[in-house]
Amino acid sequence: MKMGTRSLLFDERGFSTIGMALAMIITLALIFTAAQVQQLSSASAEIQEVADSAALAAENEVAQFYLLAQICDAVLLSQTLAVMLTYGAGLVFLCVPFMQGLGQDLLAIGESLLSARSDFYKAATQSLNTLQDSLPFLAMGKASLVIAANANPHLGTSYAGLGILLPLQGQDIVASDLQGSEALAQEIRQSGDSIADEARKVEELAAEANEAKERAFMADCGANPEYCMYQRASTLAGMTGSENPLYSTVDTWSFSVALQRARAYYAKRYEQEAPASDDVMEQARSVLRKNFYAFAVDQMQEGYVHEDEARGFSANFPLMPKNTEEMKGTVLYSQEVYPLSELNGKTVMHAYDGCPGIGTIAGRGSLAARDRKNMPECPYCHLTSASMGKVASASTAIENGFEYHYNIVAEAAKEYQEKQGDYQQEASGVKQTVSDLMASLQSLVAQGASQRISVSPPGRVGALALVFSTAEVSSEGGYSNGFVKSSGTLGTRLAISAATLAPDSSEGSKTVITSLLDGLRDRVPWLSSTQGSTLLQIWSAALGSYGSGQEALVEGVRQVCSKSKLLSASGLGPWAADKLQSAIEALGLQAADLSAVRPVVVNSYHVLAADGSAFSSQVLSARSWALSYGEGTLLSTALSYLTYQGVSQLASLAGDFAVATIGFTGSPSGDQVLSVVLPSFIRGMSADAANSLVARLGSLFPTLSGVRQWE
Repeated sequence: MKMGTRSLLFDERGFSTIGMALAMIITLALIFTAAQVQQLSSASAEIQEVADSAALAAENEVAQFYLLAQICDAVLLSQTLAVMLTYGAGLVFLCVPFMQGLGQDLLAIGESLLSARSDFYKAATQSLNTLQDSLPFLAMGKASLVIAANANPHLGTSYAGLGILLPLQGQDIVASDLQGSEALAQEIRQSGDSIADEARKVEELAAEANEAKERAFMADCGANPEYCMYQRASTLAGMTGSENPLYSTVDTWSFSVALQRARAYYAKRYEQEAPASDDVMEQARSVLRKNFYAFAVDQMQEGYVHEDEARGFSANFPLMPKNTEEMKGTVLYSQEVYPLSELNGKTVMHAYDGCPGIGTIAGRGSLAARDRKNMPECPYCHLTSASMGKVASASTAIENGFEYHYNIVAEAAKEYQEKQGDYQQEASGVKQTVSDLMASLQSLVAQGASQRISVSPPGRVGALALVFSTAEVSSEGGYSNGFVKSSGTLGTRLAISAATLAPDSSEGSKTVITSLLDGLRDRVPWLSSTQGSTLLQIWSAALGSYGSGQEALVEGVRQVCSKSKLLSASGLGPWAADKLQSAIEALGLQAADLSAVRPVVVNSYHVLAADGSAFSSQVLSARSWALSYGEGTLLSTALSYLTYQGVSQLASLAGDFAVATIGFTGSPSGDQVLSVVLPSFIRGMSADAANSLVARLGSLFPTLSGVRQWE
């Protein structure tokens, strides 16, 4: 019997027919069972993917809100900085007479920007507060749209759900006033005309001073190859190189160059002086010339040139006597260097020791003593006071003499010093006024730079997505078989997911911010004017500094207040530009963190735990929350809050809702050229649709009875 039973299933020749049938039946049962399990698992897993997408969609609204707030913050800061640059550039241009028209325009624009900044700050704050109050509902709506979009009627899948932001409430954004802005605007307005008037006066004085310097430059070396100190020193004394330098422009030349050249010239002439022949008169003239050069060398040592910002300009160019009368006022007239002798019983003065008229030298005397004692003239050398007077007058009276050009430099230096003194006195008043206004601007902007738009919106911790599927999934999976039981169905299902914000690349935010002003010149013709172009350049630099720090702002100052635009006799323009740059550098402006944020799926536990609200705590503690339904459930509470908080705010977001509008108020047409608006999805959401969505979700709660417990 034992052998008979075995033979029914197998024998030595292989499986029996009955054994093969059983094996195939078991195999097919396993295959169809696995297929049914796979089908049911796929149906269950699909709802989790939908929940993940819904959580990302809800949290993405928060990410967009952060980007919008960042743009508003960038605009606010750029307006603050633009106020300083516009006002500052206006003050700079007021210091340059031919730029004063633009300067006055920029001061008016600066005052308008100051007012526009305050309006924008208040409008943006109010709008962002309105938007963040509606954010929980907007996130719920976006999540619900994503959930609904995943339904496939052909496959019998239908989903509904909501996204809940954690925390549910944000912190209000409060705009603070810019203290002292009105007083500063009034002070700048009142000071503008006086700065312009004083700057013109300073410019006139500086121009007169520069004319004197130009004359001195031409007399020293600027007229080369015509007669001048350089040409005469080269021709008469053979001076070259560093002892006789040549300058091509007055900008690189200074009065000290002429003084050093004169010192070198007279020292060289003293060394080189020798009679041209043995003639008595030539011998006498040579001695007189050498005495003159020795006198000039001593005089040059008393000369000086001082020129710096602290002490201003002062100089002393000792003048050479041009005639006998002027010679008598110098040591040349009183020095006792001439030999005396007796001739025919009278004392006679000679030009030099080798004069043929000298018998025995009886002492030495001065030309002053000779005139005083009325000494007779030597019949050989003919020395008189006029003899020495002619030495100086010969080279000072005509332009081929070195002293002729030297005296021009000396007189110009004296005039330059007088004009510079008047200029410095007038300029100090302008500089003091501008410095005080720049300091006040710096203080005001430092205060404004600290007034930033910082947000803590709903969903800053994350978003929770709850997704329901009420469509029944048959265990048959579209086919009937006798291997597994197929009478059951997969009923209502629930999935939960969470998302939070993670740092992303900053390039997107930087591009959005720096491109805010793109294309404005084409849309607003006024921006092509000098005033509009300057304003656009200023604001672009201010926007660039948001992501790059104050380097972009300093570079903007250099471009707007280019030194080539400010060149003038007084130099007040470049000084004021440097003052503005120093004030900006003192701000210590740092680049803002432009890192964008993007939603990522995370474990719901982390989001709920980080939130710490009563809602999240209840969800964490109530592991059987999915079995609960009715008015007291957590989901009902969430829907009630969302309905009250979100739908009540939604009406204010209808239509073309603009967060804030920026107008270039300096424009004659008053064109509004920049608006920060909400995405089209938000603008398209209606309160009726919101109420319908809430009602639909509320109707799903009773269907959750008896579903599997969430773990």
